Amino acid sequence: MRYCFHQKFFVDVLSLALLIFSVIFFSSHQIITLAATTSGCGKYWGGNWTITSGSYCGVVDETIPVSKHLVLEPNSILELNGTTNLIFGFKYRRAITINNPGSPLTDYQILVTVDTASLISAGKMNSDCSDIEFGDSDLNGYPYWIEGGCNSANTRIWVRVTNIPTGTKTIYMYYGNPSAVSMSNGEATFEFFDDFDGTSLDTSKWSVSSTDYSVSNSILRINTGGVRTANPIISLDNGYVLEAKVIYYGVSSAYSGTVSGVSNGYTAGGNSQADATVLYMRKADSVNVYRWVGSGATTSYDCGGGVLVFTSSDNTWYILSEKFNSSGVMLGKDRSTETWVSCNWARHINYITLGYFTGSSTANGQDTGYDWVLVRKYSPVEPTASVSSTEETNLPQYIYVYSGAKIYIYPPAGINKPS
Repeated sequence: MRYCFHQKFFVDVLSLALLIFSVIFFSSHQIITLAATTSGCGKYWGGNWTITSGSYCGVVDETIPVSKHLVLEPNSILELNGTTNLIFGFKYRRAITINNPGSPLTDYQILVTVDTASLISAGKMNSDCSDIEFGDSDLNGYPYWIEGGCNSANTRIWVRVTNIPTGTKTIYMYYGNPSAVSMSNGEATFEFFDDFDGTSLDTSKWSVSSTDYSVSNSILRINTGGVRTANPIISLDNGYVLEAKVIYYGVSSAYSGTVSGVSNGYTAGGNSQADATVLYMRKADSVNVYRWVGSGATTSYDCGGGVLVFTSSDNTWYILSEKFNSSGVMLGKDRSTETWVSCNWARHINYITLGYFTGSSTANGQDTGYDWVLVRKYSPVEPTASVSSTEETNLPQYIYVYSGAKIYIYPPAGINKPS
Protein backbone atom coordinates (compact mmCIF):
# COMPACT_ATOMS: atom_id res chain seq x y z
CA MET A 1 0.00 0.00 0.00
CA ARG A 2 1.24 3.47 -0.84
CA TYR A 3 0.35 6.85 0.63
CA CYS A 4 0.59 10.24 -1.02
CA PHE A 5 2.19 12.85 1.25
CA HIS A 6 3.00 16.45 0.38
CA GLN A 7 5.99 18.17 1.98
CA LYS A 8 6.34 17.61 5.75
CA PHE A 9 4.12 15.00 7.34
CA PHE A 10 3.41 12.99 10.49
CA VAL A 11 1.43 9.76 10.41
CA ASP A 12 0.72 7.27 13.18
CA VAL A 13 0.87 3.99 11.20
CA LEU A 14 -0.42 1.59 13.88
CA SER A 15 -3.45 0.65 11.82
CA LEU A 16 -2.42 1.82 8.36
CA ALA A 17 -0.72 -1.44 7.41
CA LEU A 18 -4.04 -2.88 6.30
CA LEU A 19 -4.54 -0.23 3.62
CA ILE A 20 -3.79 -0.77 -0.06
CA PHE A 21 -3.95 2.38 -2.13
CA SER A 22 -3.07 3.40 -5.64
CA VAL A 23 -1.60 6.87 -6.06
CA ILE A 24 -3.73 9.44 -7.87
CA PHE A 25 -3.48 13.22 -7.86
CA PHE A 26 -6.47 15.52 -7.55
CA SER A 27 -6.42 19.30 -7.26
CA SER A 28 -10.02 19.67 -6.04
CA HIS A 29 -10.55 19.31 -2.28
CA GLN A 30 -14.17 19.25 -1.12
CA ILE A 31 -15.54 19.04 2.39
CA ILE A 32 -18.42 16.78 3.42
CA THR A 33 -20.51 18.35 6.19
CA LEU A 34 -24.01 16.98 5.62
CA ALA A 35 -24.78 16.18 9.24
CA ALA A 36 -22.82 17.36 12.27
CA THR A 37 -21.49 14.57 14.43
CA THR A 38 -17.97 14.51 15.85
CA SER A 39 -15.79 17.39 16.98
CA GLY A 40 -14.66 19.68 14.17
CA CYS A 41 -15.91 17.63 11.20
CA GLY A 42 -19.09 16.46 9.53
CA LYS A 43 -20.53 13.00 9.11
CA TYR A 44 -19.34 11.44 5.90
CA TRP A 45 -21.72 10.10 3.21
CA GLY A 46 -19.55 9.50 0.14
CA GLY A 47 -17.08 11.17 -2.24
CA ASN A 48 -13.89 12.67 -0.80
CA TRP A 49 -13.59 13.11 2.94
CA THR A 50 -11.61 16.29 3.54
CA ILE A 51 -10.32 17.70 6.83
CA THR A 52 -9.97 21.41 6.12
CA SER A 53 -6.85 23.52 6.76
CA GLY A 54 -6.05 24.10 10.42
CA SER A 55 -9.06 22.13 11.68
CA TYR A 56 -9.28 19.27 14.14
CA CYS A 57 -11.52 16.27 13.51
CA GLY A 58 -11.98 13.84 16.39
CA VAL A 59 -13.95 10.71 15.51
CA VAL A 60 -15.27 8.41 18.25
CA ASP A 61 -17.01 5.05 17.75
CA GLU A 62 -18.04 5.58 14.12
CA THR A 63 -17.80 3.47 10.97
CA ILE A 64 -17.11 5.70 7.97
CA PRO A 65 -17.00 4.25 4.43
CA VAL A 66 -14.66 6.31 2.22
CA SER A 67 -15.63 5.79 -1.41
CA LYS A 68 -13.02 8.23 -2.77
CA HIS A 69 -10.02 9.75 -0.96
CA LEU A 70 -9.06 10.95 2.52
CA VAL A 71 -7.60 14.48 2.22
CA LEU A 72 -5.86 16.25 5.11
CA GLU A 73 -5.26 19.88 4.20
CA PRO A 74 -2.32 21.85 5.70
CA ASN A 75 -2.04 21.77 9.52
CA SER A 76 -5.23 19.73 9.95
CA ILE A 77 -5.53 16.86 12.45
CA LEU A 78 -7.58 13.67 12.19
CA GLU A 79 -7.87 11.64 15.40
CA LEU A 80 -9.53 8.20 15.45
CA ASN A 81 -10.71 6.92 18.84
CA GLY A 82 -12.76 4.13 20.36
CA THR A 83 -14.18 1.61 17.88
CA THR A 84 -13.88 3.95 14.88
CA ASN A 85 -13.14 2.25 11.58
CA LEU A 86 -12.44 4.00 8.26
CA ILE A 87 -13.39 1.66 5.43
CA PHE A 88 -11.68 2.01 2.05
CA GLY A 89 -11.96 -0.27 -0.95
CA PHE A 90 -15.06 0.39 -3.10
CA LYS A 91 -14.25 -1.51 -6.29
CA TYR A 92 -17.00 -0.37 -8.67
CA ARG A 93 -19.26 2.49 -9.63
CA ARG A 94 -22.08 3.14 -12.12
CA ALA A 95 -23.29 6.45 -13.47
CA ILE A 96 -26.87 7.51 -12.73
CA THR A 97 -28.37 10.09 -15.07
CA ILE A 98 -31.02 12.34 -13.53
CA ASN A 99 -33.36 13.94 -16.07
CA ASN A 100 -35.18 16.99 -14.76
CA PRO A 101 -37.54 18.69 -17.25
CA GLY A 102 -38.81 21.06 -14.56
CA SER A 103 -37.33 23.84 -12.44
CA PRO A 104 -34.04 23.45 -10.51
CA LEU A 105 -34.43 21.48 -7.28
CA THR A 106 -32.58 21.64 -3.95
CA ASP A 107 -32.14 18.79 -1.43
CA TYR A 108 -34.54 16.72 -3.48
CA GLN A 109 -35.27 13.04 -2.85
CA ILE A 110 -35.17 11.01 -6.06
CA LEU A 111 -36.05 7.34 -6.47
CA VAL A 112 -33.34 5.17 -8.04
CA THR A 113 -34.20 1.60 -9.08
CA VAL A 114 -31.22 -0.77 -9.20
CA ASP A 115 -30.80 -4.42 -10.22
CA THR A 116 -28.88 -5.54 -7.15
CA ALA A 117 -29.66 -9.23 -7.73
CA SER A 118 -27.25 -9.48 -10.65
CA LEU A 119 -24.51 -7.63 -8.74
CA ILE A 120 -24.92 -9.83 -5.68
CA SER A 121 -24.96 -13.06 -7.72
CA ALA A 122 -21.75 -11.91 -9.45
CA GLY A 123 -20.07 -11.39 -6.07
CA LYS A 124 -19.75 -7.64 -6.63
CA MET A 125 -22.10 -6.43 -3.89
CA ASN A 126 -22.78 -7.50 -0.32
CA SER A 127 -25.85 -9.71 0.01
CA ASP A 128 -27.58 -7.13 2.24
CA CYS A 129 -26.70 -4.17 -0.04
CA SER A 130 -24.65 -2.67 2.79
CA ASP A 131 -21.81 -1.48 0.55
CA ILE A 132 -23.80 1.05 -1.50
CA GLU A 133 -22.79 4.74 -1.49
CA PHE A 134 -23.75 7.70 -3.68
CA GLY A 135 -21.72 10.70 -4.84
CA ASP A 136 -21.19 13.00 -7.82
CA SER A 137 -18.36 14.19 -10.07
CA ASP A 138 -17.58 17.03 -7.66
CA LEU A 139 -16.87 14.38 -4.99
CA ASN A 140 -19.90 15.35 -2.91
CA GLY A 141 -21.72 12.50 -1.18
CA TYR A 142 -25.47 12.00 -0.68
CA PRO A 143 -27.61 10.43 2.07
CA TYR A 144 -29.85 7.59 0.93
CA TRP A 145 -32.44 5.10 2.17
CA ILE A 146 -33.08 1.62 0.79
CA GLU A 147 -36.87 1.32 0.72
CA GLY A 148 -36.85 -2.37 -0.17
CA GLY A 149 -36.10 -5.10 -2.65
CA CYS A 150 -32.44 -5.75 -1.88
CA ASN A 151 -31.19 -8.72 -3.93
CA SER A 152 -33.88 -8.20 -6.56
CA ALA A 153 -34.02 -6.69 -10.03
CA ASN A 154 -35.93 -3.70 -8.63
CA THR A 155 -34.20 -2.47 -5.49
CA ARG A 156 -35.78 0.89 -4.57
CA ILE A 157 -33.37 3.47 -3.18
CA TRP A 158 -34.19 7.09 -2.33
CA VAL A 159 -31.23 9.48 -2.72
CA ARG A 160 -31.23 13.05 -1.40
CA VAL A 161 -29.41 15.10 -4.04
CA THR A 162 -28.20 18.55 -3.01
CA ASN A 163 -28.78 20.31 -6.33
CA ILE A 164 -30.58 19.11 -9.48
CA PRO A 165 -30.48 21.63 -12.32
CA THR A 166 -32.97 21.83 -15.16
CA GLY A 167 -31.81 19.28 -17.72
CA THR A 168 -29.51 16.45 -16.70
CA LYS A 169 -27.16 15.71 -13.82
CA THR A 170 -24.90 12.69 -13.33
CA ILE A 171 -24.29 11.09 -9.95
CA TYR A 172 -22.63 7.76 -9.13
CA MET A 173 -23.43 4.65 -7.15
CA TYR A 174 -20.35 3.08 -5.52
CA TYR A 175 -20.31 -0.55 -4.40
CA GLY A 176 -18.07 -3.58 -4.00
CA ASN A 177 -16.66 -3.37 -0.46
CA PRO A 178 -17.12 -6.48 1.73
CA SER A 179 -16.06 -4.51 4.85
CA ALA A 180 -18.63 -1.74 4.43
CA VAL A 181 -21.46 -1.12 6.88
CA SER A 182 -24.78 0.15 5.55
CA MET A 183 -25.26 3.91 5.58
CA SER A 184 -28.94 3.65 4.58
CA ASN A 185 -30.62 6.32 6.71
CA GLY A 186 -34.19 7.51 6.26
CA GLU A 187 -33.92 10.34 8.77
CA ALA A 188 -31.00 11.88 6.88
CA THR A 189 -32.77 11.41 3.54
CA PHE A 190 -36.30 12.73 4.16
CA GLU A 191 -37.99 15.75 5.73
CA PHE A 192 -39.68 13.40 8.22
CA PHE A 193 -39.20 9.66 8.62
CA ASP A 194 -40.01 6.76 10.91
CA ASP A 195 -39.74 3.04 10.21
CA PHE A 196 -40.80 2.08 13.75
CA ASP A 197 -37.59 0.30 14.67
CA GLY A 198 -37.50 -1.23 18.14
CA THR A 199 -40.40 -2.03 20.46
CA SER A 200 -41.79 1.40 21.31
CA LEU A 201 -42.73 4.64 19.60
CA ASP A 202 -40.25 7.51 19.50
CA THR A 203 -42.02 10.04 21.72
CA SER A 204 -39.94 12.86 20.28
CA LYS A 205 -41.81 12.20 17.02
CA TRP A 206 -45.22 10.93 18.14
CA SER A 207 -47.95 11.76 20.64
CA VAL A 208 -50.06 8.71 21.55
CA SER A 209 -53.82 8.59 22.13
CA SER A 210 -54.41 4.83 22.17
CA THR A 211 -55.14 2.11 24.72
CA ASP A 212 -54.22 -0.73 22.34
CA TYR A 213 -51.25 -0.46 19.99
CA SER A 214 -47.90 -2.18 19.57
CA VAL A 215 -44.52 -1.77 17.90
CA SER A 216 -42.93 -5.06 16.85
CA ASN A 217 -40.73 -6.23 13.97
CA SER A 218 -40.62 -2.62 12.72
CA ILE A 219 -44.42 -2.50 12.39
CA LEU A 220 -46.69 -0.07 14.23
CA ARG A 221 -50.07 -1.78 14.73
CA ILE A 222 -52.96 0.35 15.99
CA ASN A 223 -56.09 -1.41 17.25
CA THR A 224 -57.75 1.48 19.12
CA GLY A 225 -57.23 5.22 19.06
CA GLY A 226 -54.47 6.92 17.11
CA VAL A 227 -51.12 8.67 17.11
CA ARG A 228 -50.08 12.02 15.67
CA THR A 229 -46.79 13.83 15.24
CA ALA A 230 -45.76 15.29 18.57
CA ASN A 231 -45.09 18.73 17.13
CA PRO A 232 -45.98 20.63 13.96
CA ILE A 233 -43.78 19.59 11.05
CA ILE A 234 -43.28 21.49 7.80
CA SER A 235 -46.43 22.73 6.03
CA LEU A 236 -47.27 19.85 3.70
CA ASP A 237 -49.41 22.13 1.53
CA ASN A 238 -46.26 23.98 0.43
CA GLY A 239 -45.28 21.14 -1.87
CA TYR A 240 -44.56 17.88 -0.04
CA VAL A 241 -45.55 14.22 -0.28
CA LEU A 242 -46.80 12.26 2.71
CA GLU A 243 -46.38 8.50 2.19
CA ALA A 244 -46.92 5.45 4.35
CA LYS A 245 -46.77 1.71 3.83
CA VAL A 246 -50.05 0.39 5.24
CA ILE A 247 -51.78 -2.96 5.84
CA TYR A 248 -55.40 -3.66 6.88
CA TYR A 249 -55.79 -6.75 9.05
CA GLY A 250 -59.55 -7.21 8.79
CA VAL A 251 -62.97 -5.58 8.38
CA SER A 252 -64.98 -4.43 11.38
CA SER A 253 -67.90 -2.12 12.10
CA ALA A 254 -65.66 0.95 12.26
CA TYR A 255 -63.34 3.00 10.08
CA SER A 256 -59.81 1.73 9.53
CA GLY A 257 -56.70 3.56 10.57
CA THR A 258 -55.97 6.57 8.41
CA VAL A 259 -52.99 8.22 6.77
CA SER A 260 -53.76 11.90 7.22
CA GLY A 261 -52.25 15.31 6.84
CA VAL A 262 -54.08 17.58 9.28
CA SER A 263 -53.80 21.19 10.41
CA ASN A 264 -54.31 20.49 14.10
CA GLY A 265 -53.38 16.91 15.01
CA TYR A 266 -56.66 14.99 14.84
CA THR A 267 -59.89 15.56 12.91
CA ALA A 268 -63.17 15.87 14.81
CA GLY A 269 -66.22 13.96 13.57
CA GLY A 270 -67.75 15.75 10.59
CA ASN A 271 -64.72 18.06 10.71
CA SER A 272 -66.63 20.10 13.28
CA GLN A 273 -63.45 22.00 14.27
CA ALA A 274 -62.86 23.22 10.69
CA ASP A 275 -59.46 21.63 10.18
CA ALA A 276 -57.63 21.46 6.91
CA THR A 277 -57.57 17.69 6.65
CA VAL A 278 -57.17 14.71 4.33
CA LEU A 279 -58.61 11.46 5.66
CA TYR A 280 -57.58 8.41 3.62
CA MET A 281 -59.08 5.22 5.07
CA ARG A 282 -61.57 2.37 4.84
CA LYS A 283 -65.23 2.91 5.60
CA ALA A 284 -66.90 0.91 8.35
CA ASP A 285 -67.82 -2.68 7.36
CA SER A 286 -65.97 -2.25 4.07
CA VAL A 287 -62.73 -3.01 2.26
CA ASN A 288 -63.24 0.11 0.14
CA VAL A 289 -60.84 3.00 0.82
CA TYR A 290 -62.39 6.48 0.70
CA ARG A 291 -61.25 10.06 1.11
CA TRP A 292 -62.63 12.98 3.05
CA VAL A 293 -61.01 16.36 2.37
CA GLY A 294 -61.65 19.67 4.12
CA SER A 295 -59.98 23.00 3.38
CA GLY A 296 -60.30 24.32 6.94
CA ALA A 297 -62.54 27.17 5.78
CA THR A 298 -65.75 25.55 7.09
CA THR A 299 -66.90 22.90 9.55
CA SER A 300 -67.26 20.31 6.81
CA TYR A 301 -65.43 18.27 4.20
CA ASP A 302 -65.99 21.02 1.68
CA CYS A 303 -63.58 19.49 -0.86
CA GLY A 304 -65.46 16.18 -0.92
CA GLY A 305 -66.39 13.57 1.66
CA GLY A 306 -66.93 9.82 1.38
CA VAL A 307 -65.54 9.52 -2.16
CA LEU A 308 -64.25 6.07 -3.21
CA VAL A 309 -60.54 5.92 -4.13
CA PHE A 310 -59.86 2.16 -4.43
CA THR A 311 -60.87 -1.28 -3.20
CA SER A 312 -58.37 -2.92 -0.87
CA SER A 313 -57.78 -6.46 0.40
CA ASP A 314 -57.00 -7.68 3.90
CA ASN A 315 -53.39 -8.53 4.79
CA THR A 316 -51.95 -6.78 1.73
CA TRP A 317 -49.39 -3.99 1.91
CA TYR A 318 -50.13 -0.71 0.11
CA ILE A 319 -48.09 2.46 -0.30
CA LEU A 320 -50.56 5.30 0.23
CA SER A 321 -49.49 8.78 -0.80
CA GLU A 322 -50.80 12.34 -0.51
CA LYS A 323 -49.05 14.85 -2.81
CA PHE A 324 -49.85 18.36 -1.65
CA ASN A 325 -49.63 21.75 -3.26
CA SER A 326 -51.37 25.05 -2.60
CA SER A 327 -54.42 24.15 -4.68
CA GLY A 328 -55.14 20.56 -3.63
CA VAL A 329 -53.89 17.04 -3.08
CA MET A 330 -53.18 14.00 -5.25
CA LEU A 331 -54.09 10.71 -3.56
CA GLY A 332 -52.14 7.68 -4.72
CA LYS A 333 -51.88 3.92 -4.26
CA ASP A 334 -48.57 2.14 -4.89
CA ARG A 335 -47.29 5.19 -6.79
CA SER A 336 -49.43 4.38 -9.82
CA THR A 337 -53.15 4.98 -9.29
CA GLU A 338 -53.71 8.67 -8.52
CA THR A 339 -56.77 10.84 -7.89
CA TRP A 340 -56.60 14.64 -7.89
CA VAL A 341 -58.71 16.62 -5.39
CA SER A 342 -58.94 20.40 -5.81
CA CYS A 343 -58.89 22.23 -2.49
CA ASN A 344 -57.89 25.80 -1.62
CA TRP A 345 -56.38 25.32 1.82
CA ALA A 346 -57.49 27.85 4.41
CA ARG A 347 -55.03 26.53 7.00
CA HIS A 348 -51.57 24.99 6.79
CA ILE A 349 -51.31 21.21 7.13
CA ASN A 350 -48.65 20.67 9.80
CA TYR A 351 -49.42 17.29 11.44
CA ILE A 352 -49.55 13.62 10.49
CA THR A 353 -52.22 11.35 11.97
CA LEU A 354 -52.18 7.52 11.95
CA GLY A 355 -54.82 5.21 13.39
CA TYR A 356 -58.34 6.35 14.28
CA PHE A 357 -58.84 9.80 12.80
CA THR A 358 -60.51 11.48 15.81
CA GLY A 359 -57.75 10.46 18.22
CA SER A 360 -60.24 9.04 20.72
CA SER A 361 -58.04 6.62 22.68
CA THR A 362 -60.71 3.90 22.95
CA ALA A 363 -62.18 4.21 19.43
CA ASN A 364 -62.03 0.61 18.17
CA GLY A 365 -61.24 0.95 14.46
CA GLN A 366 -60.26 -1.71 11.95
CA ASP A 367 -56.82 -2.95 12.98
CA THR A 368 -54.24 -1.22 10.79
CA GLY A 369 -50.45 -1.60 10.51
CA TYR A 370 -47.76 0.83 9.36
CA ASP A 371 -44.32 -0.27 8.14
CA TRP A 372 -42.96 3.25 7.63
CA VAL A 373 -44.06 6.84 7.12
CA LEU A 374 -42.13 9.62 5.39
CA VAL A 375 -42.37 13.14 4.03
CA ARG A 376 -40.44 14.10 0.90
CA LYS A 377 -40.35 17.07 -1.43
CA TYR A 378 -42.72 17.22 -4.38
CA SER A 379 -42.32 18.75 -7.82
CA PRO A 380 -45.26 18.87 -10.28
CA VAL A 381 -42.81 17.68 -12.95
CA GLU A 382 -40.80 15.04 -11.16
CA PRO A 383 -37.26 14.13 -12.26
CA THR A 384 -36.39 10.55 -13.20
CA ALA A 385 -33.20 8.54 -12.74
CA SER A 386 -31.68 5.86 -14.95
CA VAL A 387 -28.74 3.64 -14.00
CA SER A 388 -26.04 2.99 -16.60
CA SER A 389 -25.30 -0.59 -17.60
CA THR A 390 -21.60 0.35 -17.84
CA GLU A 391 -19.56 -0.53 -14.78
CA GLU A 392 -16.35 1.32 -13.91
CA THR A 393 -13.70 -0.70 -12.08
CA ASN A 394 -10.31 -0.31 -10.38
CA LEU A 395 -11.30 2.94 -8.67
CA PRO A 396 -8.13 4.48 -7.17
CA GLN A 397 -8.05 5.61 -3.53
CA TYR A 398 -5.40 7.34 -1.49
CA ILE A 399 -4.60 9.28 1.66
CA TYR A 400 -3.52 12.79 0.70
CA VAL A 401 -1.59 14.56 3.50
CA TYR A 402 -0.46 18.19 3.18
CA SER A 403 2.31 19.94 5.08
CA GLY A 404 1.79 19.96 8.85
CA ALA A 405 -1.21 17.60 8.76
CA LYS A 406 -1.34 14.67 11.21
CA ILE A 407 -3.26 11.41 11.65
CA TYR A 408 -3.50 9.92 15.16
CA ILE A 409 -4.98 6.43 15.56
CA TYR A 410 -5.66 5.00 19.02
CA PRO A 411 -6.46 1.26 18.96
CA PRO A 412 -8.88 -0.39 18.84
CA ALA A 413 -9.73 2.36 16.32
CA GLY A 414 -8.26 1.70 12.88
CA ILE A 415 -8.59 1.62 9.13
CA ASN A 416 -10.10 -1.35 7.25
CA LYS A 417 -10.32 -3.37 10.45
CA PRO A 418 -11.72 -6.90 10.01
CA SER A 419 -15.37 -7.07 10.99
